[in-house]
Amino acid sequence: MKIIKKTFLVVLSFIFMFLLSSCDLIKKTSETGTTTKKKVSEERIYDKDLNIVNDNYRNYYEIFVWSYADSDGDGIGDFNGITSKLDYIKDMGFNGIWLMPINSATSYHKYDVVNYYTVDQQFGTLAEFVNLVNKCHEKGIKLIMDLVVNHTAEAHPWFQSALNYLRQNGEPGGEYGDYYNFTTQYSSGYTAISNTFYYYEAQFWSGMPDLNLDSENVRNEIKNIMYYWLDLGVDGFRLDAVTSYYTNNVNKNVEFLSWLNDTVKAKKSDAYIVGEAWINSYSGVRSYYNSSVDSFFLFPIATGDGSLIKVLNDSKTNNGQEYGNLLNILSSTYDKGILAPFLSNHDTNRIVGFVGRKNVEKIKMINGLMSLMNGSTFVYYGEEIGMICSNASSDPEKRIAMYWNKDRTGEFCKTVPSGAAAYRDNTYYFGSVEEQLADSTSILRYYQYCNYLRNCNPEIARGTTRVYDSYYSQSQYVTVMTKEYNGQKITIVVNLSKSNTVDLTLSRTELGYTDLYQYLCTDPSYTVTYNKSNNKITLPPYSIAILR
Repeated sequence: MKIIKKTFLVVLSFIFMFLLSSCDLIKKTSETGTTTKKKVSEERIYDKDLNIVNDNYRNYYEIFVWSYADSDGDGIGDFNGITSKLDYIKDMGFNGIWLMPINSATSYHKYDVVNYYTVDQQFGTLAEFVNLVNKCHEKGIKLIMDLVVNHTAEAHPWFQSALNYLRQNGEPGGEYGDYYNFTTQYSSGYTAISNTFYYYEAQFWSGMPDLNLDSENVRNEIKNIMYYWLDLGVDGFRLDAVTSYYTNNVNKNVEFLSWLNDTVKAKKSDAYIVGEAWINSYSGVRSYYNSSVDSFFLFPIATGDGSLIKVLNDSKTNNGQEYGNLLNILSSTYDKGILAPFLSNHDTNRIVGFVGRKNVEKIKMINGLMSLMNGSTFVYYGEEIGMICSNASSDPEKRIAMYWNKDRTGEFCKTVPSGAAAYRDNTYYFGSVEEQLADSTSILRYYQYCNYLRNCNPEIARGTTRVYDSYYSQSQYVTVMTKEYNGQKITIVVNLSKSNTVDLTLSRTELGYTDLYQYLCTDPSYTVTYNKSNNKITLPPYSIAILR
């Protein structure tokens, strides 16, 4: 049943023309610094502003299928529901999707796989999944899927067969005897097998036994699994729990990841792989890039303990220099691969939870800062409308239904994951997608424009970054940088003060720009002005300016 109203479709069709004309968030200025307001017909056409490069530097959108969009009324999200939202996803500026696990599993989260070659029937059929992949490609969106090979479900036929053999013969063996790690010596992360002297490794919990990744048989299985999904059109994989492949053994983890990467690229050279190396140090994450895997999530900048939220600490007066220092650290540390910055995901508190729902401008600005970073950015579904996790200690609460409209009708997922409370009003404090699309000041609109800037300026994601320390003497709230890619260079100026407007005199000769190109403010009533005659730029609180 089609639930999107005609008016909503019109908003989606003309969303950027509406923003350019009525929201006036991004605009050109005259040489005198006076804002030039133009009619829609005189504005640059949105499609012609885009400069999207067809590579693996993308704006990714993480989706938990269960909670995203329900197409058949059973209360659980599904593939067809996501397909119905592809226009929304594209219009939001996302050109990549990461689907959390879709394989047949015993749990709601699907991280305990029982069959790697099937999709979970709760999400739909294989044909519907393939249709989703094809529709993504038609819209220029790449789709990667979660690949869980650290462990399987206890109910997986491999494990059950290996367990039965061990119990019947008193020792591991048989067709699947080397698929798991069995031992007679107990150590942390191992589970006793009843009525035997054996234990099996299960670092997360007993219901998810760890695979023996040294086994050639297991590696052949993984190769066949990856090739199966690549043949169906998947564009790559998100690798779950890579630091647990060989617990506390970075070298072995990197060796296995190298094998996996080489195996995938032999099949599909442009496949994109991103790994979950949950390490809170820059050097620790960097060590995993030695595997030649494309990306690893940049955990040190994320969540309430990460570097980005600290940059926006209201009590600081050197926010600009701290952001510049962070960019310098990233540039010097990560000399290979594609960065994967993110702020939250399905395992963490949501952004509003660590910023606070009263700090709307900061909720926006932290995403603005992330969107200026190199690499492929990742946004967790619902963050674009400021969804709130009511209980940060509960994983199901982090994965509740996407809020499409205030009536919770149509594709709203009414069946919440076990352990989560349904329909908490405070979870949807800032309103639905439908409501925020109609509000030029909304969090959603700001996210949309962050992606717009990235899609207009390929230098942001790919460019060689240089931070100019000399401008700190004019204002400690401001970061000035250039990014150069493929012979093109842009200048980015950021005001990280929540309350102070900053006047800055730039050097066109040093920075290499001609004029102000675009700008974005968390408060759309503000404007950035630039006077070309004296090179003075005026930046209101929490603003971003791009000059070319």
